Amino acid sequence: MVSLSKIFRRILAATVIAVSALTADALDLPVKKVNDRLCYYYVVRRGDTVYSISKSLGLTREQIVSSNPSAADIVKAGDILYFPVAEYNKDGKPIHIDSNEAQSRPAESGIAYHKVKKGETLYGISRQYRISVDRLIELNPDAVNGVKAGQELRLPSGATSEPDIAAPQPIKDAQSTTQTAPATPTVTENDESEQTDANTEPSETNTTPIKQFEVTGDLTPVNPPTTVVTQPVETADDETAEVEARPVISVILPFMLDDANPSRKANLYTEFYKGLMIAADTLSTRGDTVTIVTYDCSDSPERLKNILASAEPRPSVIIAPDDEASIAAIASSPVAADAYVLNVFSVRDTLYQTMPNVLQANIPQRAMYRKAVEAMRRYFDDATPLILRNENGPNEKQEFINYLTEQYRREGKEPVEVVYDGALLSSSLREAMSDSVSRYVIIPTSGHLNEFNKFSHVVKKLREQSEDPSRISVFGYPDWTAFRGDAAEMLHTLNATVYSRFDIDENSLDYRNINDAFQRWYGSELMNAVPSQGILGFDTGSYLIRNIRANDGIYNPEGSPYSGAQSSFDFKRAEGDNAGYYNDELYIIRFTPDGRNMRLY
Repeated sequence: MVSLSKIFRRILAATVIAVSALTADALDLPVKKVNDRLCYYYVVRRGDTVYSISKSLGLTREQIVSSNPSAADIVKAGDILYFPVAEYNKDGKPIHIDSNEAQSRPAESGIAYHKVKKGETLYGISRQYRISVDRLIELNPDAVNGVKAGQELRLPSGATSEPDIAAPQPIKDAQSTTQTAPATPTVTENDESEQTDANTEPSETNTTPIKQFEVTGDLTPVNPPTTVVTQPVETADDETAEVEARPVISVILPFMLDDANPSRKANLYTEFYKGLMIAADTLSTRGDTVTIVTYDCSDSPERLKNILASAEPRPSVIIAPDDEASIAAIASSPVAADAYVLNVFSVRDTLYQTMPNVLQANIPQRAMYRKAVEAMRRYFDDATPLILRNENGPNEKQEFINYLTEQYRREGKEPVEVVYDGALLSSSLREAMSDSVSRYVIIPTSGHLNEFNKFSHVVKKLREQSEDPSRISVFGYPDWTAFRGDAAEMLHTLNATVYSRFDIDENSLDYRNINDAFQRWYGSELMNAVPSQGILGFDTGSYLIRNIRANDGIYNPEGSPYSGAQSSFDFKRAEGDNAGYYNDELYIIRFTPDGRNMRLY
């Protein structure tokens, strides 16, 4: 039997031979016939830019764009650039071409295939087959910017399909220990023997999924996938040991369930919990053994103290509120001695820098700036930054602008600044632009909608009047992802690029699946919020449970990166002897003229 390694070596050798036969003398590229015309061709690799390709091929940017107008704005992995042989083979030497080139796909050992259906996304497919997005892109470089119906994706051998959102099962007898559905939230007053469903009369059997989430006490502990406890259950000693042996995720949040009219913030926490439960149920089809225990700390330091003093069983991960005092109290408590505390809500918190068991789920400011500028250099590598500053505007992004300016100056490139008072004139922009500069990327000093409206129409007009609209690009902020109506349309018109900690497309299959699950479970759609707390809960639950499963029942912050429907997680240890971890994931999103939100990174 021939080994796989030998087969791969043979395939590689055959590939090398084929490429050698197609190589021409003028450009060191293979050749094929396109519309009855011989063309050199270059397949864009991940990380390539027009600038880097021009250096590699010994061509100017103008030559590349002249033969490939679509490359004027940007190139992406999998794109093919063509160069007519008649124009570039000045030596007049013979060109060799294999008539069968690229006509058929050679058989590949260890590779399976998935045909993309309408509405599917790369991220949904990655979860369906339980593989990372990076692995999918590695096998399918042309999918780096999304997939379309009918496209065939390569998959690792042995990849099996898993439903993305499992249909919730009805809750059955509360005394049963073999159920697979998440628990109906229940009242848990001081006397645990008097628990009732907030929306139904107490009964021995409840076969209706929860329709609302209006309860008046702590949320019930939930033990997906095999144990749902809505009332105390007597168990044998060995059964108790089995339950206690499971890894535990504790959720300690101010749901404010004792309030007749909880605040919007409390309702957002509740929505997060709903999404977490849907994720737990989805993964319960795989037989995960993770216990989720939920507490309402009610925004009360005293109540939080009591929870920490009595919380059982001991957790592996604790999801904490967004205030620093609560995070610090949890992280320094005995209950968290062997646990990680996940700050999934607060953006500004810095406790992860000095507390080794704290995880900062939102990428910190400095790391975010670093990755945003790296993305600018990658996608606009030959462009000069043009900074727009409203003299009387908010200018709340000055910290980012300072960092950007510092990085560009280190490489000998000085950003251009245009200062205006209230109204930006197109003449001011024209005067600031030099004909000797090939491209400009415009960055305002504010992400506010009003400031966007003040400059966007001017930039649009300038692009329309330019012989090369791609000469003027726009780069901006997470705030822009919340734009709706005319402002959102303008983002697409400008082909704008933004950086953001989160990204969700309401037209995606991921969003629709989770929203449908919300409707089935809770009788309502996801709340209108950016980011969506329900999807944040789904992503957080999916990430934690998958991580625990992948690491043999132990949560490992440095293992199992996760690409989600809205949020992604890849934790890195911060600098310092007693430092914790921070999430190093940042989205780079392009608002394309055809109305799509395309993840570049």
